[in-house]
Amino acid sequence: MTMVLRQKGFNVIAAVDGADAINKFEQNKDGVDRLLLDGIMPVKSGKEAYDSIKKIKPGVKALFMSGYTGDEEANRKIQEEGLRFLQKPVPLPELLDAIWKTIEA
Repeated sequence: MTMVLRQKGFNVIAAVDGADAINKFEQNKDGVDRLLLDGIMPVKSGKEAYDSIKKIKPGVKALFMSGYTGDEEANRKIQEEGLRFLQKPVPLPELLDAIWKTIEA
C-alpha cells in the first residue's frame, strides 16, 4: 500500500501500530494534514490514534479502512462520527477516490 500511494504522488509516513502513528505524527505534524488509518491496529486502534492526533492538530482529516469484520462496533463508531470508512479489500481506484474526497472535504 505504501509503495502504491508513493507511486501515485503521495508523501507517506508509515507506522507499525497506533502508538507509532501518534509518535510519527507528533514528529511531522506540520507536514501532515490527512491520515489513512486501519481501524484495527496493535497497541492503539485507528480510532484511538485519530482521537489523540486530533488533540494535537484538530483540523486533521482521516480516512479509515478495515478488513476485519469482527469489530463491527468500532467500525460503526467511526462511521457515526461522519468519518470516511472503507471496507477492505478496496480496489485502488476506489481508494484513490476516497483519499481525494477526504482531502477536498
